[in-house]
Amino acid sequence: MNQAMCLKKGVEELAEELMESAFNYIKEAHSLQYALNPETTLVLRFVTGNADCYFANLLEGYHIPPGLVEKAFSGQYEEDLSIRNLQLLSRAHSKTHQLAMEQVLLDADKRAFSGDLATWIHQSFFRRVPKEFREARSGAEITPGRWIKQDASQAKTDVFSDTLPSFKNQGVHHLLAIIVHHAYLMAHWAEPVSESRIVRLHTQACLRMADMDAGGLWSFCRMLFHNRQAYHRFLKSISEKEDLMELKLPATDRLIYSFSAFFLNAFISEIRSMKNLLQQDVLLGRVRKYIALRSAGLDGFRPLRTEAYYLLESTFLRGKVPRGEAGRICGLGERTARSLVSAMLSEGLLLSENHRAPLRLGIPSHVSDWWLPGLFPAGADTPV
Repeated sequence: MNQAMCLKKGVEELAEELMESAFNYIKEAHSLQYALNPETTLVLRFVTGNADCYFANLLEGYHIPPGLVEKAFSGQYEEDLSIRNLQLLSRAHSKTHQLAMEQVLLDADKRAFSGDLATWIHQSFFRRVPKEFREARSGAEITPGRWIKQDASQAKTDVFSDTLPSFKNQGVHHLLAIIVHHAYLMAHWAEPVSESRIVRLHTQACLRMADMDAGGLWSFCRMLFHNRQAYHRFLKSISEKEDLMELKLPATDRLIYSFSAFFLNAFISEIRSMKNLLQQDVLLGRVRKYIALRSAGLDGFRPLRTEAYYLLESTFLRGKVPRGEAGRICGLGERTARSLVSAMLSEGLLLSENHRAPLRLGIPSHVSDWWLPGLFPAGADTPV
């Protein structure tokens, strides 16, 4: 029996509880993905993308406040070279993540499990980072598009690609294949720490390709950071396995079965955490409380009219609102409403493509702790 047939047989014989966990994750992910207005989802995806970048850096031992990550996304860099380089690292992560998502959406039949996509992500990321981040912890120099481990290009990953057609309409099987492939790349392709980010970006792209990433409304790296000790223990054990074929049999290999169960449980926990955080009525209640504090003179911020809440509520629920409706929504005269909109735009609480375009919700980093408490850890905004 060839390797592809072995994997297919192994997946088909997965234990019932593992299949059930995979099904539950997919159900929870889709529930989160379609819970909000699509325009609001896009705005929140930017915030969770910021969080994913922040936690991706933390997993490698780098701390850069979310506010500086957000500035890097818009090309605003600090003068201090060490901070600037961390901002460039963050921007490289964000840009590569965006391009990888576009790749899989444009080419749904891409042989993601053949290793081509992972190598493309490797090249895209490392050609964007400052030179200091192209040196591995082992001292080896990283060449964009070439994995440090010399035998990586010889690794036999076709087994996953060969079985993909049977997964396309079987979400549970596809999800489990993505998890096992993550373990395989981490153990046998990636240099620890130095190239681990590439595998995580690849896994996120595979989840997007399979429509299993909850619309981007969660952070894969945040999930891993919160479970990092168990995650690293599993990867260490997997990397010590000598029989690579066993690695590809989640149904019959106890270690891979346990890793898959761990991953799925962590997935579900993170998705449920985000569903609670983004619960519509509760979130709007936090926004209302924040605006009340601002109108009363919150330290460090200029006062904001209480009517600002109605614009935030309307853009959250509707996605977009015409500028001409701002006065009616707020119950203010045209000139006062225009002044309020201008103040909110300058602060990033509202977004608009130009002075005539509709208004959209904005969630700048300085309100994240108020509106989305717990998304970032306490002290995340402490200067580098």
